[in-house]
Order: sequence, then C-alpha cells, then structure tokens
Amino acid sequence: MHRRLFVALIATITFSIVFLNGNLNVAAKSVQDYETEIKELDEKKNKVENKKNKITSDKKSIKGKKDKNTDEQEVVNNDLKKINEQLSTTENDIYKKESEITETENEISKLNEEIDRLIEEIADLEERIWKREILMKDRLRSIQEAGGDVNYISVILGSQNFNDLITRSSAVNSIMDQDKSIMEEHERDQIALSQKQEEVEEKKETLETKHKEQKEQKDSLVSLKSQLEEQNKEKAKIKKKLKKEYSELEEAELSLEEEQALMASEAQYIEEAKRLAEDNKDQLEKEIAAQEKAEQERIAKEKAEKEKAAQEKGTQQKNTVQASPSTSNSGSSAGTSNNNQGQTGATSGNGFIRPVNGSLTSPFGPRTHPITGQVGKMHYGQDIGASAGTPIVAPKGGIVSYAGWMGGYGNTVMISHGDVTTLFAHMSSISVSAGKKVSQGQTIGAVGSTGNSTGPHLHLETHVGGYQGSSSAVNPTKYIP
Repeated sequence: MHRRLFVALIATITFSIVFLNGNLNVAAKSVQDYETEIKELDEKKNKVENKKNKITSDKKSIKGKKDKNTDEQEVVNNDLKKINEQLSTTENDIYKKESEITETENEISKLNEEIDRLIEEIADLEERIWKREILMKDRLRSIQEAGGDVNYISVILGSQNFNDLITRSSAVNSIMDQDKSIMEEHERDQIALSQKQEEVEEKKETLETKHKEQKEQKDSLVSLKSQLEEQNKEKAKIKKKLKKEYSELEEAELSLEEEQALMASEAQYIEEAKRLAEDNKDQLEKEIAAQEKAEQERIAKEKAEKEKAAQEKGTQQKNTVQASPSTSNSGSSAGTSNNNQGQTGATSGNGFIRPVNGSLTSPFGPRTHPITGQVGKMHYGQDIGASAGTPIVAPKGGIVSYAGWMGGYGNTVMISHGDVTTLFAHMSSISVSAGKKVSQGQTIGAVGSTGNSTGPHLHLETHVGGYQGSSSAVNPTKYIP
C-alpha cells in the first residue's frame, strides 16, 4: 500500500516537474510566459498547502482513532483477564464439586452396603420375632387351656413340704418373668427395627438429595464455564479485530507521513522552480532592456553618422556627391554583431554522463532474482558494481524530485531532467535534498547496499515522461553512455 501511494505521489510530483520545469528546456520564453509560470506555481503551492493541511487533519483524526482503539484494547484485555480469572475459579470449583460428588457417592455406596447388612439383620430380627410370636402363642394357648391364670392353690396344695412350695412358687415366678422378658425384648426389637429402618431411609434420602444438589451445582458450574469460554472467544475476536484495526491505522498513518514528506519535497521543488522562473524572468527583462538600449544607441549612432555625412557633403560640393559605403557597412556590421547571440547545447547524444565508475553487473531485462531466486523476474534498471562509498554524480542537470528511503530500494534519489527521470538506489548515503537543483557531475550520494541488496552496487533506472513505476522504465543504455 505504501509502495502504491509512493509511486502515485512520485508520479504526480514528476509530472508537475516535467510540466512546470520549463527552465530546463532550451526553448525561449517571453516575460509573459514566465509570469504565467510563476502564477501557476503559486496556484500549485496553494494546492500543496491545502493537501498538507488535509494530511495534518487526517493524521490528527487517525491519532484520535488510535487512542480510542488503545483504550478499547485495554478494556478488552481487562475483560479477558477477569474472564480468565473467573474461568480459573470456576474450573477449581468444578474440581472441588466433582470431589464432593465422589465423596457423596462413596457415602451412598457405604450406606447401600449398610442397608444390605441391615436387611440381613432385619431378616434375622424378623425371624426371632416370628419365633417369639409362636412361643408366645403357645404360652397363651397353654394358659388358656389351664383356665386362664396360674392356679396358685394347686401349686400350694400339691406341694409336699415347704421347700417344695418355695421351689414351685419360684418356678412359677420365673416362668412369668420369662414371659414378661420375652414380651419386652420382642417390643424392643420391633422398636429398634422400625427406628433403624427410618434412620437408614432418612440418611439415604438425605444423601441422595445432597448428591442431586451437587450434580445440579456442577451442571451450573459447567454451564458457567461454557459461557465464560464463549465470552473469552468473543473477547479474543474483538481483541484480534482491534489489533488489526490498529495495524491498519498505523499503516494509514505511515502512508500519511510518507505523503507529508512527499508534499514537503514538492513544496521545496515549487519554491526552487518559482525562484528559477523569477530569476529567468529578471534576466530576460535585463536582456530585453539591454537590447532596447543597444538598439537606441545604434539608431542614435546611425543618425549622428548621417548628420556628419551631410555636413561633409555640404563642404565638398566640388567632389562627386556619393554616400560613403564604409558608414553604411559599419552600421550594418554593428547590428549584425549585436544580434548574433548563440546558445550552448549538449556536447554529444542526449547529454548524459555515467553516474559512477564501475562495471555493468546486471543489465536491463529478465533475470533470475538474486534474493528470491525467481526465474524470469524483470529487472527494470541496470546494476553497476562499485565499492561501498564510491561517489555517485548527477548524469545531467535537473531538479531532485525525491531523496530518502524507498522500501526495498533503500536510500534512493530521483532527478527530473525534463522529460526523463533517473533513479539511483541502494545508496549508502545521500548528499542532496528534494526540490533542489543539481548540475551535471555534482555528487548526489555514495554507493552502498541498503534495502534489498546482496552487496554494494548502484541500481540505476531511467523513466520517460516522469516516474510512474515499472511502466515508465526504459533501458538506461538509451541515455547513459
């Protein structure tokens, strides 16, 4: 994106240079032409200032958006931190709840074992109760058959002596006490059986309720964990989106900074072009004034010569009246001398010289890319091998349209020579600045290996009609000897 913006802006600047830089052309201009050019440069300057103001406004807007994005990212990061803390707490709660459920299940398992033992005890107890009930029934039947209560008179009368009486009485009491004991034990067993059944059932019901509640709590925690994980995913998406937006804002800000630098270069160029146009206008006005003065002097001289010739004619009436040819030739010679003002042109060809001393290491045209290894990759310039630090000079006079870093080209200088723009890349240092005029042979920088380069060399490109990227590149050998 920066590269495309750069190319578009450079193309605009170069087009402006080609359009406005009339002082680089040999064609003569009138004072009015220069005034028109200065007016156009002022209009161009106003447009550049408007662009610069808009860029400043856009940068301020982007900065506001970046600050807002940063605040939103901080909020999202805090939310993510809280969610992750909740997730950690929830996972610990789930772990604890699972431990509680396991413990409860173990208690239920033990209680079931106890219930199984109790069932066996109940069966034994029920058997004992059943046997006691049979014994009691037999006792009651015997008592009933004997007439109800025990006949103590028969016991007394049937006794053979006092000792026998005591013994018989004790036996009767023992039988009755035993019956009573059996009844009490029977009652206690029934009560114990009932209590134990209730106790076990109640405990089991309590544990089952507890187990159910624990499972519900676990399900709730699992649901909460799922919700938190979804929230975490959503926040992560928002964070990713904000980071992408921030990156795009940074890219846009960088583009604006590059555009701002290019506008500054264009403003410098306009000032230089305007100064040159004003100088040329002043020079032309001086030349016109000098020509007018010379013409007035010539006319005055011719007039004086004619007057002198007339006086000489009046004093020499005896001689043949003829005009002196030397006078006329003298005036003509003077006029011819004053009107023959020649101009100096290029010494040979297109007037370019080699920008650096070195050998051609990679010509213009398809080649295998030295870094990527891509076969048939178009090389839009020529590489001239030279040691690092070797001076690079302007191959022809012109105006610097760009001087600075240019992505994979590294340190780069571009010079507009009117209808041709030259580009010098991978320089170790730059000695000129954008908008400044340079003369042929002036040092513009030094050979280096900045940007995408495998070693010290000069990458040289020539572009016809102004720099417009690869579409305007031509083989440098058409211009550079």
